[in-house]
Amino acid sequence: MERVDSIVIDTNSLPMMGPELRTIVMQDAENFLRQANALKDAGGMKDGGNPALRHLLAVRQEINAAAKGLADKLRAAAAPKETYGQDLLLGRQLDLATRVVTAQVPVVAVKVALGGFDTHANQVQPHERLLGFLAANLAMLRRNLIAANLWNDVLVMTYSEFGRRVRQNASGGTDHGTAAPLFVMGGGVKGGLHGAYPSLADLADGDLKHTVDFRSVFAAVAQGCWGQQRDFGLRQPQRLSLL
Repeated sequence: MERVDSIVIDTNSLPMMGPELRTIVMQDAENFLRQANALKDAGGMKDGGNPALRHLLAVRQEINAAAKGLADKLRAAAAPKETYGQDLLLGRQLDLATRVVTAQVPVVAVKVALGGFDTHANQVQPHERLLGFLAANLAMLRRNLIAANLWNDVLVMTYSEFGRRVRQNASGGTDHGTAAPLFVMGGGVKGGLHGAYPSLADLADGDLKHTVDFRSVFAAVAQGCWGQQRDFGLRQPQRLSLL
């Protein structure tokens, strides 16, 4: 199986899209393989000089190749040592992500998602529940990858599209803010707080002031995981010793 740049196991593939990227989007492996099988080459179909049709045929060929490689790899993969809860979408996504990793699928990044953090009203209980889901599932991911002797080869990183305001609104929630924590975990990660702890007494228009630009985190990961020097548009990215 040829290398794949990313596998998206949730519904938002935009962060993994680009003209040079090879991305597979699948919420369910069996369904993806079944649909890919329906796209098998009918045999000798030509593009007739049509560039749009040529592109579609090339995409179909890539899907067929990826599906065959995935089918072979996933069939041989052992089930995770601990079973993820199937009542929450994140558990099902991490189950597939674990199988992809333990099956040695040649993929650079796997994306999963946990929604529900847009807590404009009655925030306390749902926010606490979501963080509990996140913590429990990531802890199980860690145990499963340790059991497969792969924890030192994997880096897990969270991101969010927005932070939350500091002050509670009239509905018992918080509105969109500018800064948010970002978590990084893995066998090779140097633990601790990277950056200064944000101050609740020094705000910018009611928002936390970020102390680390998220692009510096991506730059540290690009260097530490793949040996690539990238500044992602920052003139002077902060050097973070994450790895």
